[in-house]
Amino acid sequence: MTQSFCPDRRIILAGAVAFSLMPLSVRASLKDGPKSVVSDAQKLGTGRFSYLGMTPFTVTLYAPEGQYTPDNPFAIQLIFQRKIKASRIVSVSVNEIKRQGFKDAAKLAEWRTQLESFMPTMEKNGDITGVRNAQGHAIFYLNGNQIGAIRDDQFSRYFFGIWLSEKSRSPALRRQLLGV
Repeated sequence: MTQSFCPDRRIILAGAVAFSLMPLSVRASLKDGPKSVVSDAQKLGTGRFSYLGMTPFTVTLYAPEGQYTPDNPFAIQLIFQRKIKASRIVSVSVNEIKRQGFKDAAKLAEWRTQLESFMPTMEKNGDITGVRNAQGHAIFYLNGNQIGAIRDDQFSRYFFGIWLSEKSRSPALRRQLLGV
């Protein structure tokens, strides 16, 4: 009996093999913090995200020379204050993107699948950083090591908008991050 092999699995497997064959010097990392991937990155602001009386994580925004503009590179670092399952992180992220007004169900499903492919369960004091690069891609790092990327500037705008958009669930946190 032959076993069917999902084309998506082949793509994921090919990517994993290609990544594992890269020299360590080529793999992106944040060993020196966001400054290693965002030129002249400086901390712009920090705040605590609170929801229903809990603070699941603290958030810090880094931008070149401390000047944030949504179309230029920047980094958002989250340090988790408690354990949160990967499925919960992905679900909340997609729901927050929808809450901002994004309605394309097919694109949301695609982004959910991409996030699920690399998003880990976060442990207390775990550090995940999302970087919006010059091409508009979102690149994710876990404790300094790249774990995934979504190469879609529309995703980047809405994902980082969870904290930085005027439609953010937490306007006070947004102001803290932007230093306004």
